[in-house]
Amino acid sequence: MVAPTRAINRLELGTIQQPAGDATERDVLLALSQRKLNALGIPLAYVDRSRRYRFANKAFLDWIAKRHDEVIGREVIEVLGRDVYGLYEAYIDAATAGERTGYERQLTTPGRPPLWIRVDYYPDRTPQGQVRGFLVAYADVDHLKRLELEAGQREHRLRLVTDSVGSPILYFDRQMKVRFANRPFADWIGVPGDDLLGHAVRDVLSGEAFSEMQGYIERAFAGASVAYERRDRRASGELRWVRVTLFPDRE
Repeated sequence: MVAPTRAINRLELGTIQQPAGDATERDVLLALSQRKLNALGIPLAYVDRSRRYRFANKAFLDWIAKRHDEVIGREVIEVLGRDVYGLYEAYIDAATAGERTGYERQLTTPGRPPLWIRVDYYPDRTPQGQVRGFLVAYADVDHLKRLELEAGQREHRLRLVTDSVGSPILYFDRQMKVRFANRPFADWIGVPGDDLLGHAVRDVLSGEAFSEMQGYIERAFAGASVAYERRDRRASGELRWVRVTLFPDRE
């Protein structure tokens, strides 16, 4: 979204805000600016400090299924609806305070299936640094969001299965970062599973356990399944003989 944002800050808004001695010239420049933004095909709108839409290109109007006169000059709360506005009002507050911000939500319009979109707000400042409004940009992230939701569902099913197995299971990538830990593993070391995600394996295991595992990790990343036995201490302090098996994850 960088290119259209730069364009509207540098040219379009500058054209609208700068007074022209000739009204006809100003109208021509404004019409030219609007044609350029319509040609982009990216849903764009401009909201002023009073939270009223002052500009919306054709793509933006098409996405929200509204006419020009149903948007321009109207408050955001009126265009979005009170319920939707209430959910994302904090982001609008941040934008009018000068913060670049954004969020994802489902766009629902009559006669169309719900669409996941990314909404970004870009503050527009005067030469003196005062925020006079913000640019609104929409992006279609429906496919990525659905993949993300499907991945979350698969992970949930995987967790249900691995938690019921009863054996501690840990998954880490080639950067030695923990990407998954089932409940038995979390119980073994005494740390909630979600708190382990993203941490280095060396920080999750005891120093002795990690040092011993290092000798086998390279072989596992080379594609071999390796196993060894060692005495390990549970979070409760109990010492147990355990069998550790490393299974390579092949793409």
